[in-house]
Amino acid sequence: MSQTIEDLRRIVTEEVVDCSDNVRQFADTCFAECITGVDEGLPNDICLDLNQRIRDTFIASVERKDARDALRRIGNRVAAQATNAALSQKRDRQSLERIHKEGRSVLDLVRRQGRGIVYFGTARSEAGDTEYERTRELSREMSQLLGSTTWSGAGPGDMDAAVRGAQETGGKIGGIKIHLREDQSHFEQNVSSAFQPDEVVECRYFAPRKLGLVDAAMRENETDRTGVIIMPGGFGTLDEGFEFVTLKQLKKLGTKHPVPVVLMNYSGEYDGIEAFIARSVQDGRISNEEATLLQICRSNREALDYFSD
Repeated sequence: MSQTIEDLRRIVTEEVVDCSDNVRQFADTCFAECITGVDEGLPNDICLDLNQRIRDTFIASVERKDARDALRRIGNRVAAQATNAALSQKRDRQSLERIHKEGRSVLDLVRRQGRGIVYFGTARSEAGDTEYERTRELSREMSQLLGSTTWSGAGPGDMDAAVRGAQETGGKIGGIKIHLREDQSHFEQNVSSAFQPDEVVECRYFAPRKLGLVDAAMRENETDRTGVIIMPGGFGTLDEGFEFVTLKQLKKLGTKHPVPVVLMNYSGEYDGIEAFIARSVQDGRISNEEATLLQICRSNREALDYFSD
């Protein structure tokens, strides 16, 4: 039986549980007859039919009143369930439409700004901090080296540092921001002031944002100068960075040309990740070849040399 029929059976059973044996037996018989041929749908006049059956089955007694009261309660619950289902379908449809619209917006932005280097990193560093300044320096040097667009999540911290470093060399920038309220994050509600309105898209859904940041690093041609740099960060940085590595591992990036991915382990921030990769290779969960999908660098110079090669 379908879930809808199971729900209806549960409602009927719950609403006649306190009725007499005769009413419960009547409900079971009517239910069995009503769901016959249910693929064609229940008849529109089912309540009128059941009321007539109640009049024909029970004398004018407490049982007739109990049966009618139970039918009324069942009808109300079924109507409420149908209303909730319709509202849920509407919300799902609206969500899909919004995701589709945001997806088009982020891809349009990538086409307009051009692909390049995508930076993932903490939103919690500030100008003057070691973390912030080394990201800005790396981005500035990388922009000079490759001449391609610099991309980030358009928030504060290392995301802001990356685009400001590129701006210092006159490089193009692009950002795809996830919309966050204060109760969702205390660190990155606002789009970085480094961006002009036509250089950034703000998304309410993560799926289009991730789609755009992945697309921004694609290499349609061998001469495309793109890649991903994972700066030290938290859960979000690891989520987005390693999702990219997974797509690369599974050959789901949609490009035949290799996309370099660098993990910046400056001062041991990612020692645990290195140990995890080594242990996974040792235990056979990652192959030696797969372990090379991610280049680990310990300085900006090392990363620049890797991208230069």
